[in-house]
Amino acid sequence: MKKLIALSFILLASFNFAQNSFGVTAGGQTSGITNAKIGDNQNGYGAYAGFYYRTSLNDRFSFQTELAYSYQNIRNLDVLAPSGIAENSLIMDYKYQLHYIKLPLLLRYQPNKIYGEIGPELTYLLSGKIRNENEEAGFKNDSDLKNINALQFNVAIGAGYQINEKLSTGFRFTWGITPIADNLPYDIKVFNIALGINYTIF
Repeated sequence: MKKLIALSFILLASFNFAQNSFGVTAGGQTSGITNAKIGDNQNGYGAYAGFYYRTSLNDRFSFQTELAYSYQNIRNLDVLAPSGIAENSLIMDYKYQLHYIKLPLLLRYQPNKIYGEIGPELTYLLSGKIRNENEEAGFKNDSDLKNINALQFNVAIGAGYQINEKLSTGFRFTWGITPIADNLPYDIKVFNIALGINYTIF
């Protein structure tokens, strides 16, 4: 966590030679599982909020980094519970609540009011909870995710529209490369679709 924050400040400081801008970003998002080999993967909903820093490379290209908190909710339903989790091999619904700090590193191209962006995203999983339940059997169990991969890697691609000098709106898709934990009965990687607004402070 400390390394991720330190990296973000180093990146901010390294671009003080060009035309820079700083602002806030926030929005809603939906998340799901990219590797749902079993069960019925259904997206959950969450939100994010944070700061961004952008430095111009020329009149069309810029580099943007962000530091944001992200809450993501995903669901994998109708999964046969592994032995030891529930009696009589119940069909379970798994629901995950994930809290992240995100650091995307994006190359941005803006020839006019429409822009596109692409780049890697580093994330730090602050905490994660899992609920497995079968409502018909009255079974429910909440627990913390164990053996989580705290530092994760995603690929991000997005586009947006510059409304005016201060305000823009954007859409972003991120694809998880790193599984969220090592001890789950199946390999879970997360994708995320976000829609939000950005406001430039200076």
